[in-house]
Amino acid sequence: MSSIKVVIPEDLKGRFKSLCALRHVTMNDVLSDFIEQWVKENENPSQPED
Repeated sequence: MSSIKVVIPEDLKGRFKSLCALRHVTMNDVLSDFIEQWVKENENPSQPED
């Protein structure tokens, strides 16, 4: 495993942390899922049609 640092506004972090707690998921799991999905969608972008 590896780690990254993300700088976001304090209020956004608080809202994110609260929502994760309400849903019984970790912030790490949610962010990992988002990153994984984004990478899948952007790894092989479709070529523009001519």
